[in-house]
Amino acid sequence: MQSFTKEVVMAAACGHYNEIAMRFTPQLHKAIAKPGRHVPDPFRAGSKDGFRVFRDFNEKGRMIFNNNFGETNKTLDLFELMRLLGVAKSFPEVLELVGDFLGCPRTGYHIKGTSFDKLSNQEKTAQQKLIEEARKAALIAEEKAKKEEQERYKKGDLAIQKQLKNCIPLSVEDSRCKPVWDYFENRGLGMLKYAPADTFRDMFYGPHVPYYEDGKIQGYYDTLVSIIRSNSKVWSLHRIFLLHGAKAPVSNAKKVMIPNSSGVNTSKFIRLGNVPEHGIIGIAEGIETALACFCGIRIPTWSAISAAFLEEFTPPKNVKAVIIFGDKDKSEVGLHSAMVLKERLLALGIKAFICLPKSDIPNGSKGIDWLDELQQKGVFAFPDPVKVMEFIQEQLSC
Repeated sequence: MQSFTKEVVMAAACGHYNEIAMRFTPQLHKAIAKPGRHVPDPFRAGSKDGFRVFRDFNEKGRMIFNNNFGETNKTLDLFELMRLLGVAKSFPEVLELVGDFLGCPRTGYHIKGTSFDKLSNQEKTAQQKLIEEARKAALIAEEKAKKEEQERYKKGDLAIQKQLKNCIPLSVEDSRCKPVWDYFENRGLGMLKYAPADTFRDMFYGPHVPYYEDGKIQGYYDTLVSIIRSNSKVWSLHRIFLLHGAKAPVSNAKKVMIPNSSGVNTSKFIRLGNVPEHGIIGIAEGIETALACFCGIRIPTWSAISAAFLEEFTPPKNVKAVIIFGDKDKSEVGLHSAMVLKERLLALGIKAFICLPKSDIPNGSKGIDWLDELQQKGVFAFPDPVKVMEFIQEQLSC
């Protein structure tokens, strides 16, 4: 018996990945119902938004985990997932399962241990034609997906520009921004009123912003809008929807808008303050955690938004040292991401130091971050800023 050819199966799978997933990995059903949107990680308990399939999943079968899945990268395709889950032991076995499910013609090599009838020249020619047609179909599907992706980026860029146009630069002196300052106050970040103005250069107050759920407007809210940069350029916007000084009572009060580019192989972050002359900055996951670190140690601390982006963070050239304010959690994801980033920065010739909360993780909690520390212990939860600066500058002089 002959095997299935990769090109034939891949071409047949294009436009049918939803069906393949529901047959072999039904755990993905929630993500498939909301392509491009974050859903709970189907393989990790306790996750709220740790996973999503790409918008073109039905065409390409691609997905992304907020954290590594097994020993593989965070981004993988359905065939890789099937192998990692043990649905099949190898890629050829995946092709066997999917090819048989889709009813593909067998145009590959002879499978060991099975009977094999020699093909006539006419049959060989017909099979080769199928393979060539499959390759052409794959190329056409790839071009179609690229065009659709570019259209999404164009829409994303227009939406970003429209949102920014309706925003007000965040300032203590502008009374219109009061909803954001009330929120900061309630989160234990009231001392930000005394922070340098450049801390908020990429942050805005968005009045009366529509909140969408499943494509429908569910309400209008005050919003803290922050620019996510891909290297130095605007890539997307992070929004926190607010009501009466707290997060809005919606299913996902924190949202990232559709970006204006793929952002592949770029560092993505929210810039919270300029790089000081001494070249030392901090980096943390969440926006509020980063702002808490600034309050506690008085060094500009940027937000990487997520553990995944934290690992990929690359600071500007004028940065000499980075303090990595990691989250402390039971899964040790925060520590792992911090260590990955530290190794990357050291390889780039940038000094890096990991700083984790000292407090124990409370019972019934998944973890603790630096905002929790600030709320519970104030600035005394942080290392002494003077000693930290002296230590780092001493390391830089070595």
